[in-house]
Amino acid sequence: MTEAPQTEFPSLRLLNRRTLLEWQSLPYGDDPTNLATIPAAAADRLAAVAAASGFAGRGETGVLEHGRRALRARNVVGVIAAEGCTLEILPKIDVVGEDEGDAGTAAIRRRLVDMLAVALDLRIDVGAITELAWQRETLLEILIRVFADHLTDAVRKGMPRRYVREEDDLRVLRGSLDTVRQFTRHAVNPARLACRFDNLGSVCVRYACWLFGRDKSGDACQDCTG
Repeated sequence: MTEAPQTEFPSLRLLNRRTLLEWQSLPYGDDPTNLATIPAAAADRLAAVAAASGFAGRGETGVLEHGRRALRARNVVGVIAAEGCTLEILPKIDVVGEDEGDAGTAAIRRRLVDMLAVALDLRIDVGAITELAWQRETLLEILIRVFADHLTDAVRKGMPRRYVREEDDLRVLRGSLDTVRQFTRHAVNPARLACRFDNLGSVCVRYACWLFGRDKSGDACQDCTG
C-alpha cells in the first residue's frame, strides 16, 4: 500500500499578507494565493485603515493610493493591519549583492531594523532570527519576535518582586486600618474593614520593558518604569 502524495497548501497566514516597496503598485485579483495581487475586499479594508492614519494627510492618500485597479504605496514605511489582511511597505534601499526576490526583501528588512535602532537609540539584538524568518516574516512580526525573546530572557533570569501598597475592604483586618475610610464608608456596616496593606507582587512585564528600554548609559526609560 503506497502512501498518497501530500498536497502542499500555502500558509493561511500568508494568503492576505502582502509586501510592497515604496511607490510600488499591487493590482487587485480574485486569487488570494497569488502574492502578486490582492483581493479587492482586502484592499478596501487596508485603504480605509491607511486613510484614517495620521500620516494620510489632508487628501487621505499620504500612505496608500486606492486606485481603481491597484493599491499604490507612497513614501511611508511600515505595516498596515486590517481585518484578515496586512500590508508591509518597505523602503527602496539598494542592497549590494542581493536580488529583488526573498533574499533582497530580507536584506531590506534587516537594514530597516538597523536604521530604526539608530534613529530610536535602541539596542535591538536580532542575532537569533534565522534567514528564513527574515524572508517570510514582516517587519512587525520580527519586532514582536525580538521583544518576546527579550521578555523570555527576563523571565528566565527571575521575576523581580516588590511590595506594592494596596487598599481593600475585607472581612478580616489585614495590615492597618484606614480609620477615615472606615468611619465614612463603613459606619453602618462594621462587618467590612477598610484595610491598607503592602502586597508582594511580581513586576515581570514592567522589568522586561525596563531592560528593553534602557539607554546606553544603563538608565531606565522613565515611560516604562514610572
